[in-house]
Amino acid sequence: MEINNEIFNQIVEFTGLPKEEIAGELTYILSSYGLNPATVTMEQLRDAMTNYLQDVLLEVKNQISGAVDSNS
Repeated sequence: MEINNEIFNQIVEFTGLPKEEIAGELTYILSSYGLNPATVTMEQLRDAMTNYLQDVLLEVKNQISGAVDSNS
């Protein structure tokens, strides 16, 4: 999957992870926030990734909290 956006492609490249998998996941994340990977700006990418990481951390926190509560 090749996106014609230098910022997007640099982020994919800099991860050092398999490009196809990262491009697909990043496309999914951006799309879920209503952003087009071909036109996303650095600021939009930062905002989307910040929101995504907050969502992931909240989900993990809730899972841990649920596991602790069920052991009580």
